[in-house]
Amino acid sequence: MIIGISGYTGGGKSSAAKYLAEKAPSFFLVDADKIARKIMLENCDLINEVAKNFNVVKNGKIDFAKLGNVAFESVENLKKLNSITFPYIISAINNEICKTKFLIMDIALLPLVSSLCEKCDFLIWIESDVEKRVERLQKRSGLDVCAIKNRVQKQMDLMPAPVEESLWKIVENNSSFENLFEKIDEICNKYALN
Repeated sequence: MIIGISGYTGGGKSSAAKYLAEKAPSFFLVDADKIARKIMLENCDLINEVAKNFNVVKNGKIDFAKLGNVAFESVENLKKLNSITFPYIISAINNEICKTKFLIMDIALLPLVSSLCEKCDFLIWIESDVEKRVERLQKRSGLDVCAIKNRVQKQMDLMPAPVEESLWKIVENNSSFENLFEKIDEICNKYALN
């Protein structure tokens, strides 16, 4: 079984994914952000492609802070960056899928990757109000509120949230993480995910 967990930045998707992985130890957790970071640090072909399209590479290394600023200048820049990085990230995730029958994928932009959505038996979208996401991101990122709000809005412009349907289960996370985990427990019990 493959479970996909997605949601906008600051929504709590990674916390939900980690919690679900702890509840279901037979499942392997794949964190797309960690995979992307590793590839962007090590893959020379990807680094060269980023260098050709964005002025954010120095001495063969990507300046991630600079890349974040440039990428979130526009939805077009985000789309361009995704067009460069997605093939590498999707390939790495597909390699993980081949290794196990039980997988949890923590992927922010999962709704944009139909080939991975189609491999999922179950999809969870963690939904959270913009204000709550901005508050959480402010605590953990060190970015100013304007930069955070810009990134939040650009991500929403890039990717509309999925609607509740047979495959996507929408989980609201505007309260505490304890409340979020209770909702994950309910889903696990209802759909026998653990």
